[in-house]
Amino acid sequence: MKITPRRMVALAVLLTCATGTVRIAAWSGRNRSADAAAGAQPPGYPTAGAIADSQAVAATHRSRTLAALFEEFRTTTPENARINSRAISNLFFDGNPLMRLVSSGDFTPIQASANPMTRFEADAIASFKAGGPGFFSRLDRVGPNWVWCEAVALNNGALLAGSDMDPKVCQTCHQSFPTDTTALVGSLNHCDVVRR
Repeated sequence: MKITPRRMVALAVLLTCATGTVRIAAWSGRNRSADAAAGAQPPGYPTAGAIADSQAVAATHRSRTLAALFEEFRTTTPENARINSRAISNLFFDGNPLMRLVSSGDFTPIQASANPMTRFEADAIASFKAGGPGFFSRLDRVGPNWVWCEAVALNNGALLAGSDMDPKVCQTCHQSFPTDTTALVGSLNHCDVVRR
């Protein structure tokens, strides 16, 4: 085999990629709590201030989305359910991965695309199914970006407990949901890409 400059460049690129992969795998395989105690962070890890900003953005986003959902619940009737359901679905369209309704997988999905797509989404649903608290959050790496994500458990109307709204209102649009208003049907997720 003749070694050409082109093959040398390809070999150098391959070795660089392999070295980077080994470094990332080595960091990921370490005990993260020990790393945190020692102050070790992966390359490009965001500052505490940047993370705090993303937490505030996600919390603000969550409060606005819940307000829109509650307004939807207050105004939905069997007569307008088809239109209202389509209108609220526009908030959660597939092109916006930073705000999603995610299905628990136990009932027909809230939307066809509502199955967990990221490690965070799958872990949040798993936590809720295991009886964890109704709020799950963490910092995740998604491709080249650090993203702060939060999930709120959706319990088929239990979210509305104590309000003036009918806890079975979700069934107006989602007939596949169970009559038990404490059953987990999914999560409402809000994320924010951490800015440097």
